[in-house]
Amino acid sequence: MSQGFYSYSKENEMEVFVALVFLAIPVWVIVKLKLVTNDLAHIKNNMEKDRINAVNAREEHYYDIASLIGGIRIENVSNVSNIVNQYKAGVIDSESFIKEIGECKVIKVTDKVTGKVTNVNYDRDGVKESSETFDGEILVMRLDYSSKGNLKRGMEYDSDGNKVAEYVYDYVGEISKKIEYHYTDGNKVSEKVIDY
Repeated sequence: MSQGFYSYSKENEMEVFVALVFLAIPVWVIVKLKLVTNDLAHIKNNMEKDRINAVNAREEHYYDIASLIGGIRIENVSNVSNIVNQYKAGVIDSESFIKEIGECKVIKVTDKVTGKVTNVNYDRDGVKESSETFDGEILVMRLDYSSKGNLKRGMEYDSDGNKVAEYVYDYVGEISKKIEYHYTDGNKVSEKVIDY
C-alpha cells in the first residue's frame, strides 16, 4: 500500500510511530519554548512597569515626606520663636511661684507660700553666676555657680545676717562638704566641718 513517498505496512508500524514521536517532540518543545518565551517577555514587561511604578511612588513619597518635614521645621521654628518671644520679658504665674523672665532667662522667682524672693544673676555671656534668696529684706541664701553654670557653693544666713551654713559642691553639683557655723551673742564661736 503506497501513500505518497512513504508506504505504510504492518511491519513498519513501529517505525512510523517512532518517526511521528520524534517529529512531534521537537514541535512540542518548540511550541512550549515559544509559550515560555512569551510568558517570560510578559513577566519582564510587567516587572519593568512595576519597577518604574515603584520608583515613581518612591519619588512621590520622598517629596511628600520632604514637604512634611519642611512644614514641621517651619512650624517648630515659629512656635519656638513665639514661645521665646512670649517669655523674653514677662511673668509666669503658677500655683506655687511667680517667675519673672528677662532675656529668655528666669531673673526672679517669688515663692507664693513663704513669700521669699530669689533673684538670679547672669554674667554677660548669659551663664548663671549666682542667686540670692530674700525673706523680706533679709538675705537667707546665696548660691554661686561655676563659669559653666554648675553649682559650686551655697550659703545659708540667719535673720541677723550671720552665715549659719556653707555647702561646697563638686564638679557634678553634689555636696562634697558642709560647714556649720555657731554663734553666741552675734560672735562666731565654732565651726563644724562635715565631709560627704
